[in-house]
Amino acid sequence: PCSPSRPEALSFQKKHLWGDDNFRVFIMESPVHFTMGVQKQDRHLFLFNDLLLVAKPRSGGTYKLKEKIRMSEMWLSQCLGDVCESIKSPATSFVIGWPTTNVVVTF
Repeated sequence: PCSPSRPEALSFQKKHLWGDDNFRVFIMESPVHFTMGVQKQDRHLFLFNDLLLVAKPRSGGTYKLKEKIRMSEMWLSQCLGDVCESIKSPATSFVIGWPTTNVVVTF
């Protein structure tokens, strides 16, 4: 395991958190529910100017990173019925997709 005090660990963390251009701005975070078909999951979203992090809440206020999605590889839609089988309100839900997944996000 890399120690944060080692230069290669700091370089790795900097590259993967901030990207190559060192310009990543945190915008907002929120707890959400993901729905795929009939499956539901509690998730937490962390939105940056160029990246969306999807995490699973853990006890003690910590999170397990589940997805790291570049904004350039993500799409949004209102076709709720195509992704989940339950009725969702378009006022609080939308579809988010990336190359391997489509989910309904409900706030």
